[in-house]
Amino acid sequence: MIDLLAIVLMNVTAGFLIHYMVHDYGGTLPEFKGIVYVAGPMTNLKDLNRKSFEYAEKILTARGYEVRHSACLPTHWSDYDAYIKTSLAIMSTCEYITFLPGSGNSKGAKTERAVAAINGIKYLSLGDVTTTQQINKLIRLREQAGK
Repeated sequence: MIDLLAIVLMNVTAGFLIHYMVHDYGGTLPEFKGIVYVAGPMTNLKDLNRKSFEYAEKILTARGYEVRHSACLPTHWSDYDAYIKTSLAIMSTCEYITFLPGSGNSKGAKTERAVAAINGIKYLSLGDVTTTQQINKLIRLREQAGK
């Protein structure tokens, strides 16, 4: 249980710490817009589709969002229930949720969508904060993960 708690706390605080470390050392950051959870397909995909999550994180961070997602969790976990419970705990700290391409077919993303709606977590369309090229790259990364 301690390992699980440590992982959740690291994910929750990582964006916050990076934001202030960069700011304190003279880096420039866009205006902070909120904390967003990225949901998307992972199960049975190559490297759990991590490249898609990482790319979405890069885009959203550049737009001023602090990003959280479950693709940072260990890959050796075989218990789906533990993974989704941890994902929901991470998501519960967010103001917004957004979905990667292919999320409509993901059991986990469907669960995250329902829980977000119940808890008043606002939907953020990737289309509103990305370019068509970036969306197309996300689609290509998802397709590559399926091979």
